[in-house]
Amino acid sequence: MDNILSFKFIACVLVAVVLVSISTIVLSNDYRDRLEDYNKGVAVARENLAKVPVYSYLEVGIFRKPSPLSIFVSGIESKTGNHVYLTHREIPTSLKGGLIKNEFAQIFSFFDLSSVIVIIFTILTILLSYDSISGEKEDGVLSLILSNSLPRYKLLLGKYIGGLVSIVVPLTICFITGILILLFSKEIEVNSDFFLSMFLFYLFAILYLSSILLIGIFVSSRTKSSFNSLIFLLAFYLVAIFLLPVSVRSYVEITGAREAKNYANNVDNFKREMSTKISNVYSDIPVKRSWAAMIMRGYKFILKRINPENTIEFYRRYFSQSQNIVKEYALKIYDLKRIDFQNTEKIKKFQNMFLTFLPSFNFERMAEFEAGTGQDYLNRFFQQLALYWHQYVHYLDEKDAFSLKYFYPFSKEFTLEEQELLIKLDTAFMERDWENRTKYSKEAERYNQNIDYLDLEDLPVFNFYKQNFLDKIKVVIFNILIIFFYNLVFFILAYFSLARYDPRVEA
Repeated sequence: MDNILSFKFIACVLVAVVLVSISTIVLSNDYRDRLEDYNKGVAVARENLAKVPVYSYLEVGIFRKPSPLSIFVSGIESKTGNHVYLTHREIPTSLKGGLIKNEFAQIFSFFDLSSVIVIIFTILTILLSYDSISGEKEDGVLSLILSNSLPRYKLLLGKYIGGLVSIVVPLTICFITGILILLFSKEIEVNSDFFLSMFLFYLFAILYLSSILLIGIFVSSRTKSSFNSLIFLLAFYLVAIFLLPVSVRSYVEITGAREAKNYANNVDNFKREMSTKISNVYSDIPVKRSWAAMIMRGYKFILKRINPENTIEFYRRYFSQSQNIVKEYALKIYDLKRIDFQNTEKIKKFQNMFLTFLPSFNFERMAEFEAGTGQDYLNRFFQQLALYWHQYVHYLDEKDAFSLKYFYPFSKEFTLEEQELLIKLDTAFMERDWENRTKYSKEAERYNQNIDYLDLEDLPVFNFYKQNFLDKIKVVIFNILIIFFYNLVFFILAYFSLARYDPRVEA
């Protein structure tokens, strides 16, 4: 009751509730925008798949649906995009679109529920614990208490449980407030997995704040004055929450950028090699093209039946060879990126090992993984995307995507209209009649035939593996054990510190 009725407690709780309420409202609106962007993107991708005339034109749009949990644990989800368009030319390693567009959302993404817990509730926990024992030493209350037959472990448990309950009450209020705002928001649907994840998030928060509380009690038991205890804990807060994580991550980012030069140093050479090989293929094909090749703009006329047969044969050979070269170099360029990624990940492992000693880092890692908004989750997505690319390319190969049969809907039986247009074009090109060539070229460009679109029912589907409850726990079990270890160690240290306290010596 002393904790709950104190000014410092009421002030911190009000700040926390206000920040959580505002950030949840703002980030809920941003989530709706990203969800709408996702739904529109999926609709457009499906529409595009329904209008693919030939397999060589096939592009597969893959979209990551935003998670409602990103409202409470922003992570990197809203900063990395939400989709890729998969082609045989490249294995994607970054996402496009889906970014936060609202400036307020960018600001309040820093004050989501997980950040409020790390910043505001950590301060609240320090304020509740810094004078829990040292304050009673100064007032002489501790000597009076210990003059009775009260076991010191019971005194410590009382301090711990009283402080933890004082923290859990406003923490629960913040969680309930955030969830209620989300439930009353329009167009945001939640399911049982959402509530299970929020419950785990809630338990992680209690476990983290419990460790900070015990650190505060231990420091308070080792200092003679509340002022010294407060100064030490505030220094710990600044170093552990801000200075150390920021400096280590900045160093790792700079070092990673310096080490990840494999792609930058070699990609231009690979692209030149690819262009040279494709140019050689282009010049080595014995079949010569006709007029159609001269008026094609970005292969616009490839889909026209009015292309002469020798032009069709030329491009059948050219694309069947050149696109295999493109696929070959897509893999080589991806390997460059993969090596850089592996080098960066090695450096990040040392970062994570170092930051694992900080309770806040373990909590953030657990929260982001549970919400699916962390870097680990994104890395898994791209790993599965690379595997799917091989399925997609194999599908194109099975369909002989760059051959005559599928690349050109060509027919030797021309209609009368097509025959007349071919004669006009051939005549204009042979006689160098520039006026008529332009006229008939525009007529050919406007010419449109009825094309049957492909049935893509057998197209491989990309199914991103979503981890179940046990899988998530397995990944973060080490972080959970670290937090448990901090709780246990600092409880024991606080107990021995209190057990050695002799009020007669202090007096």
